[in-house]
Amino acid sequence: MTKLEEEIEELKEALLLGEKEKAKDELGDILFVLVNLSRFLKVHPEKALSRTIRKFKTRFRYVEKRLQSMGKSFEQSNLAEMDGLWEEAKARSKRKARGAKAS
Repeated sequence: MTKLEEEIEELKEALLLGEKEKAKDELGDILFVLVNLSRFLKVHPEKALSRTIRKFKTRFRYVEKRLQSMGKSFEQSNLAEMDGLWEEAKARSKRKARGAKAS
């Protein structure tokens, strides 16, 4: 985890200095560290990423449907409103996951 934190700090520094190419390199370093960490944890990185993408899509669709039910589009909403709906979506998916585990 120390190496990951180190690489994140290097990315932050490159971004603060506006060094786009260095930031790209640092992002690559972060991805490399994460792949190695996943191997250490015996987690398949592609499967983990696919799972996260599925969660994102589910939450995004929830936000979209909730906005539609309120007669709004994304463009007619503000960030705070969308963040609130995103948090609702997260809580909802966590409740569903707990319910599935209890069954």
